[in-house]
Amino acid sequence: MDDDGYPSEPIEIDWPPRPLDGARPGVDWRRLVGGLGRVLIACGLLLFGFVAYQLWGTSIQQARSQDQLQDRFEALLRPGSTTAADATPATTAGATPGTTSAARATGTTAVAAGAAGPTTTDGAPSSAGGSSAPPSAGGSATGVLPPVREGQPMARLVIPRIGVDQVVISGVELEDLKKGPGHYPDTPLPGQIGNAAIAGHRSTFGAPFARVDELQAGDEIQVTRLDGARFVYRVTDSRVVEPTEVSVIADTPDPILTLTSCWPKWSADKRIVIRAALDRTASAPATPPPPTTAAPAPATPSTAPAASGGDPATVTATVPATTATATPVAADGTTSATAAGDAFQQGWWSDDRAWGDVMAWGSTLAGVALAAWWLSRRVRRNWVGAAVGIGPFVVVLYFFYENAARLLPPNI
Repeated sequence: MDDDGYPSEPIEIDWPPRPLDGARPGVDWRRLVGGLGRVLIACGLLLFGFVAYQLWGTSIQQARSQDQLQDRFEALLRPGSTTAADATPATTAGATPGTTSAARATGTTAVAAGAAGPTTTDGAPSSAGGSSAPPSAGGSATGVLPPVREGQPMARLVIPRIGVDQVVISGVELEDLKKGPGHYPDTPLPGQIGNAAIAGHRSTFGAPFARVDELQAGDEIQVTRLDGARFVYRVTDSRVVEPTEVSVIADTPDPILTLTSCWPKWSADKRIVIRAALDRTASAPATPPPPTTAAPAPATPSTAPAASGGDPATVTATVPATTATATPVAADGTTSATAAGDAFQQGWWSDDRAWGDVMAWGSTLAGVALAAWWLSRRVRRNWVGAAVGIGPFVVVLYFFYENAARLLPPNI
């Protein structure tokens, strides 16, 4: 003690106080709550990033896919540009009941055995002068339409009222609808007799059908096929149905177009269905291909007694072309109506196979974050770990989001 009564040397005080011998140390609640708060903030930021990916990231992907599909569609639209790599085998002559649905879904015509001369699916007369195939509204004169593989462009859809100008692809699987509106493969092509059905997203992946609920009776819908035929439809009605109401995409005796999407927006609870009837006067058939230099097949001569009883007269016989009328059957043995109905109900839901990819990318994401944290602690500079880890973290996060999105209903 000094003269004033104060300690001559400073007194050391342990803080926080040490526990007494045999007593358990107390829980540092401030540190625990602080760590929990940081974890919750990180989760909130990740969820916010996932929402941003759904709204904008998927739209960027779809826009890039549409650019590629547009170039591909324009290339296929040129005469003689279709190659075997882009087509599936067409139905051959001699088709029998039970023929595959590819003939109808792609616009090819199944010609019965013994038929002569090419036919078209749009009602153009055959070159042999016989009867034509079942008529369609457009009157295409290009012959059999080229088959289109699923995932490939097959038409261009324009809806002026709601600003839609999209290339339609063949197929309504998850990967198909990420690129743009998809045509139900087991329904007729636009312009053909029957119910041509097209599905599209309303909230993600460009949301091409986001405003289909604004369509009114009389609004115009334009569809251009690969053969150049252009068809104009007029909206007749719209309604909301349950996902089990598959009759909305069932075949019809008249040429109509059906657009399907989810309702309400941001939900997959029900389906909104837009029906449109073909405007025959405004539709334009495809331009006939240039004549070929090959000589036409000679007509089959037959003899018959002359009307006056004299020498036999030569008569040219023409064999009418016919088309198979069997119910189309899908590759798995189901009928077209069954396959399309399954797609209408279940084709757009979550992909359970994505769990493995989600876990793998999630583990990689956690590993990148831990490596960045360890580096910050090692060099005692937080900004070093953030600067080194931000690039790999963003790349891995993108793929994590992409696979996590496969587990959610796409809400088309």
